[in-house]
Amino acid sequence: MADESDRARTPAEQNRIETRQWVEQVALDPGLPPRATQVAMILAALIDRRTRSPWQFWAYPSQRLLAHLAGRITVRAVQNVLERLVKEGHLEKKKRSQTSSAYRPKLKNPHRSILDAVHDFRDDAENLT
Repeated sequence: MADESDRARTPAEQNRIETRQWVEQVALDPGLPPRATQVAMILAALIDRRTRSPWQFWAYPSQRLLAHLAGRITVRAVQNVLERLVKEGHLEKKKRSQTSSAYRPKLKNPHRSILDAVHDFRDDAENLT
């Protein structure tokens, strides 16, 4: 009997997996502020997964909405985080006509997980002793 991981995934299922990996990727980037993970989690929740949408797998919230959902964060702080995520290669940004921009997560290494980072940390700690 085939295991669950052996079956073919729909594009939406695959996107959910990659989106989770992307949030972990952002969280593990030591060059980003903690707010970046918070904004990434919100963007991940807002990704459009409708199959017939021209913006499938993009999120297109306003920066004001992101600031509101993050709570206690200014629109300018959201702008700074989004700029950093784009600059560091974590996020693709596309201008939409006369509306908010659209954002799509960019997975740098789909095979690296948070567990890999834990193992790397343990290996580094063992090498120090």
